[in-house]
Amino acid sequence: MMTFGGAMKGKPAHIDATSPKPTYKFKSDSMWGTQVYLYRNTYLGFKAKTRYQRTQSVFGINEYASDYIPIHQFFDTKFVNVEEEAMAFFYTPPEEWANMDDCGNFPCTAPLNAMFSFQGTSYSG
Repeated sequence: MMTFGGAMKGKPAHIDATSPKPTYKFKSDSMWGTQVYLYRNTYLGFKAKTRYQRTQSVFGINEYASDYIPIHQFFDTKFVNVEEEAMAFFYTPPEEWANMDDCGNFPCTAPLNAMFSFQGTSYSG
């Protein structure tokens, strides 16, 4: 599951026309105050590597979310047969994000400030 964002403008959740790819790439300023609540989700059978040796994870940060990633709150989540190494993929902000038009002389830090909160979570397998 890719993290949700809080953009002032963006693509609708259900795009009804052709749209530039990738569909999760939004072009807008982030907004504060976005709230993400996820209830009763089950994540089943995630392995750290696919059969083609590609990295796989349950959670990952949107690579276009440089400014702000809202807190994601999960309730009654189940993880079944999920390898520990496949739980999440977070990354250090790329150096090219450091530019005067965007974040100044340092990269925007949203990927370092992601927070997931879990209540009523169970793990099995």
